[in-house]
Amino acid sequence: MLAYRFQYANGYSAHMTVPQYERACEIAFAWGLTHTVIVEPVFGSGGKEFMINTGSMWIAVLPDGSSHS
Repeated sequence: MLAYRFQYANGYSAHMTVPQYERACEIAFAWGLTHTVIVEPVFGSGGKEFMINTGSMWIAVLPDGSSHS
């Protein structure tokens, strides 16, 4: 699988757990996203969750590696 870099719009790297990174890579690969993926934090999660914009929907990735749209 390809390696991806996940960062916020301000350029800071998104810190995430290993399961979260693995799931985010699966999502990025499945949706054909570029190697640098811009993510948005989920407000109220204390920075532990983030959203990936796939172009047609937003997918939230939780610290345990689960995701939902």
